[in-house]
Amino acid sequence: MAANTEEQQGRRIEAAYHDIISPLAHLATSDRGSLHRFYAHLVYPWWAYSTSTDFDDEDPEGTKWWGTLRREEERLKEQAERMVLGDQALTRDNW
Repeated sequence: MAANTEEQQGRRIEAAYHDIISPLAHLATSDRGSLHRFYAHLVYPWWAYSTSTDFDDEDPEGTKWWGTLRREEERLKEQAERMVLGDQALTRDNW
């Protein structure tokens, strides 16, 4: 039951991110001038649900889990920035 609740809560958080950020998309092509930069930092909703079972004997410090966490946060960041800026969204490769 707890896992289902955590899954539902995480999905609600991701939906809330979308609901908060999507209205900003009109700023990219505003009559007052376009928005040139937008940076997002979003926390991966499931970061707090880590347990000792997420770390195995071969990876006792959870390096793999932390790597997954960082990739998921980067994915959320890029989605948010693209939602607002469209094709003009900056990625680390073209700063």
